[in-house]
Amino acid sequence: MSGEGPEIGDQAVRTALADGIGESEGAESYVIGVPVTQGGAVVAVVRAEQRLEVTDRRIRAAWASMGLLAFVVFGASTLLARRLARRISVPVEALGVSATLLGTDGSAVALPRSGMR
Repeated sequence: MSGEGPEIGDQAVRTALADGIGESEGAESYVIGVPVTQGGAVVAVVRAEQRLEVTDRRIRAAWASMGLLAFVVFGASTLLARRLARRISVPVEALGVSATLLGTDGSAVALPRSGMR
């Protein structure tokens, strides 16, 4: 046991005493009550309470982490896409220049290797 609960059981405690799991959210805290049974009868209630600011802080941290991860993934995929596009477009542009030269003076043109296998 830790801390002090209310002198009179709240809605979460009353629900737990009726053999259910009770929960309630107030202006400043979230409360849950769980029945403790012995021989099929409720003999006690475990009541836990957490301030909403703790939960809100954790939620904000999780959202910030997900946003940062999304930014990193988007940036990495953009860089990878640019690199792959450049790797494909450079040989195609060289082919276009060589084809233009071939059409102007009729000489043979050596095409560069793309490096692709």
